[in-house]
Amino acid sequence: DTGFVNGVQLVIIAEELDTTLTAAEAVGRVIQARKTDVLTPLTIGGREGAVYTEIDRASGQIISFIGVKSDVALIVFRWTTPGHLAEVTQPLLDSILASVTFTPLTR
Repeated sequence: DTGFVNGVQLVIIAEELDTTLTAAEAVGRVIQARKTDVLTPLTIGGREGAVYTEIDRASGQIISFIGVKSDVALIVFRWTTPGHLAEVTQPLLDSILASVTFTPLTR
């Protein structure tokens, strides 16, 4: 629960999507973003997304909450990495996000 890890950690959750919100607004609500969190818009799998980044001062962890809107849910990737590994692990995160695709739901 603390988010403290010795290496990278990826957790993925899906939240009910309020379609009236932008991706940035939706992610901000889910993670209870603070004004000091850095917000960066992005596109994932051709869909609107946003990243909130914060630094845990006590542990030096860099925590990124990456949200993207699917048709029915807000998908949130929580990427945690020790600050000193941020640059070397960024290509791994970029590769993961580049592999995300969305297809229509079938019932």
